[in-house]
Amino acid sequence: MLGPPGTTERLDLAMETLFPGSTAVTRRFQVHVRTHGTSRPTDAGAARVSAHEVRHASGAPAYGVRVGLGGRTVAYSGDTEWTDALLELSSGADLFLAEGYSPRPVRWHLDLESLTANRERFDCGAIALTHLSPSALELDLRDWEVAHDGLRRTV
Repeated sequence: MLGPPGTTERLDLAMETLFPGSTAVTRRFQVHVRTHGTSRPTDAGAARVSAHEVRHASGAPAYGVRVGLGGRTVAYSGDTEWTDALLELSSGADLFLAEGYSPRPVRWHLDLESLTANRERFDCGAIALTHLSPSALELDLRDWEVAHDGLRRTV
């Protein structure tokens, strides 16, 4: 497992919250947690991964992630309100999966108004919207690619 600083502690806390005593159990497999700071890429098996801090309340810093594999790069915003860090995260990516949660700004979530206002600033091959709320899905989205369950896409 690869995560930002604090991942080991948060994983242990989640395990103990959901399954008390679970961190002391001997498993039939090993769990290796490797932490890594933001922006600077690191190898994770055959993939090249970097995390970019975004804006979302979670009790710890929130990150968008960028993964390069086989000569292609996909970036994912995760939950976030608008931040210029999204431009760096997606720069040069073949595909940017961007949260498009609501029509207008909502705290901690990316909205279509901000994405549309900043669309020309993105330097990536394509943008596909994900994590759309019911109110966002009611909009005319024909100018956007919208991700959906089962979507297959070549980047």
